[in-house]
Amino acid sequence: MNNFYNTNTQENEIKVHVTELILTPLTCSTIINEVIKYLLYQKSQIPYPYNWLKSVVKKKRTAEHADEKSVNFQAERHYTTVSTAYDSLEKLMNSITSEFEMYGTNINRLLIIFGSSIHTAKEIYTIRIPSLAFGHLEENHVRINCKHQHKVMRNIVFSDAWVKAMNSSFPPTNMYVLIEKCDVKHDGQKTDLDFQLTKQYSMCSRVKNVCIHLSYDENSKHNCCKNLVIFEDLKDKENSNINDASNSNTNDTTDEVIEKMLWFQSKTFIKGFKECFINGVSATDLW
Repeated sequence: MNNFYNTNTQENEIKVHVTELILTPLTCSTIINEVIKYLLYQKSQIPYPYNWLKSVVKKKRTAEHADEKSVNFQAERHYTTVSTAYDSLEKLMNSITSEFEMYGTNINRLLIIFGSSIHTAKEIYTIRIPSLAFGHLEENHVRINCKHQHKVMRNIVFSDAWVKAMNSSFPPTNMYVLIEKCDVKHDGQKTDLDFQLTKQYSMCSRVKNVCIHLSYDENSKHNCCKNLVIFEDLKDKENSNINDASNSNTNDTTDEVIEKMLWFQSKTFIKGFKECFINGVSATDLW
C-alpha cells in the first residue's frame, strides 16, 4: 500500500499567506475557530451551521423562562444533545483562544481529529502555525481583522484540497483537538487549562490528513500600537541574549528544544449528532 503522505502531499496541502491582517495570537485563534465551525457543519457532524446552532439554543434557553407549554420528550432529548454540543464547542473555542493568548510563541501546529478516539481517526486536519505578531494591543485590531478575516477563510474553503475533502462525509463521530507546542514554564500563568499534556502523537499514514499551512511575515512593520516599539526593543535584546547563550553550548540547546516539543490534548471534545424529525417536523421547531 502506498504511503498517503508521499502520494498526496501536494493535493492535500492548503497554503495560505496572510497579508490582509496582522496575525496576532487572538487573530490566529479566531481563524482556527472558524475552521472548526466550517468543518463540523461541512463534514456533517452537526446538522446546522454554527450561527443557527447558537440561535436555536439561545432561543430555547430564553423560552425556558417564559410561559410553560406541553413538553415533547423526544424534542427535549434532542435539545439536550444539541445544547451539550453547543456548550462543548464554546468551551473548546475559548480554550484555544486562551492557549494562543498565553503560549502562542510556542505553538507549532494544531490537529483537528475526527474519530471515535484520537487513535482511531477517520480524518485529520492539521493547521501549521507561523511566527505570530506579538506586542500588539489586540483591541486595536479587532475591527480591521474581522473585516479581512473572511478573505483568509475564503482562500481556505475555496481551495481544491478543501473542496475535495468536503466531498466525502462520514456518520457523526467525535472531534478532538491536539496542540503541539514547546513546553515553557510561565510564572504566574494559569495552570488549570483545558489542554493537558498527553503522550507523543503519531499520525497513521493511511488516514487522510489535510494540512492548512498558514504563513505570515512576522518582520512586517506596523506603527499601530503604542507599546510596539518598546516591545520590539525588548524582543531584540532577548534574542541577543538567547543567541549568546546558544553559541556557548549549541548541542545542549538543540537537545533541550527537541525534548520540550510536546503534545497537549483538550479535555473538551465535540460529539457529532444528526437532525431529529418528529412527524416530519424538525425538533428545533417544537422547543
